[in-house]
Amino acid sequence: IEEILRIYGYNKIMIPEQMKMSEPFIEKRSLETLYENLSGYLVSNGFHEVLCNSLTSETNDEKKGVVRLLNPLSRDLNVLRNDMLHPILEAAAYNFNRKNEDLKFFERGRTYSLVNSEYVETNHLVLLLSGNQHAEHWREKKKAFDLYYLKSLILQTIKANGYPITSNLKFETYRDSDYSEALKLVNGNFVVAICGKVNTETARSHNIKQDVFFIDIDMDKVKALDVDILWEYNDIPRFQDVRRDLSMVLDAQVTFEDLVDLAFQTDKKLLREVNLFDVYQGSKIEKGKKSYALSFILRDDNGTLKDSQIDKVINKLMSAYEQKFGAQIRK
Repeated sequence: IEEILRIYGYNKIMIPEQMKMSEPFIEKRSLETLYENLSGYLVSNGFHEVLCNSLTSETNDEKKGVVRLLNPLSRDLNVLRNDMLHPILEAAAYNFNRKNEDLKFFERGRTYSLVNSEYVETNHLVLLLSGNQHAEHWREKKKAFDLYYLKSLILQTIKANGYPITSNLKFETYRDSDYSEALKLVNGNFVVAICGKVNTETARSHNIKQDVFFIDIDMDKVKALDVDILWEYNDIPRFQDVRRDLSMVLDAQVTFEDLVDLAFQTDKKLLREVNLFDVYQGSKIEKGKKSYALSFILRDDNGTLKDSQIDKVINKLMSAYEQKFGAQIRK
């Protein structure tokens, strides 16, 4: 066919003004399919799956609403677990005692509780991390896990399975007796995930002496994100992006998410991305303050941006940050 077209002449072939194609149809996935996808993603990123006992002792599950067995085999296995933390800590302690100190575990399972005289089962995917992020190597220095790594891991895990990361998903401070510091990812009024550093007392109750981080993802809430997606197709942008940076000093309690939300509230037409590329807290700035350096990506899909347009957006952002957060912009 190609040779015939060459003889006939490509320039004589009319190109249709419209192209038609079928949109992809993605059926809502079952919970088991979702688990399989997540398991594959985590294993490919160096995690190992563990399987812990759903039975535990009441001393490990002192929270209200535990489901007790009518005929337990022993006092060590007399209730159904109502959290996923303590069983996987036992698996971690087993590995620590055998000098396996860099751990990346995940488990999929259920918790059981008694709420208003009704039995409730909740599906979870939990991750336990401890030690260093990667194996020792001459090209890379050792780097321990931290709360920022957990936040990124939660969002990457959700995004890797086709769920959109919308502005409705926000991290908030979470307080619980099992964590020294923790965050929760909320979608409206629902808690989608919890992540944090296990406090020293909880860790030592399992004879663990090193730092342990834990993520608990409510799979029922994640599956609720599986909504019908409206597919949109756009041309590749014909006009270049423009980057502008701002450095500012803020109160320590102001979060990056707060700055991003305010930025997109201030300008919804030209602003495309907001990124954080430098953070400083130390003796060189006032106590209770921190320094952020942000980059803003701007683009107009209808033409090349002019300096006056760029300056107008940046000035609006500076004014918004100064008024709402009392930011000190370094000009």
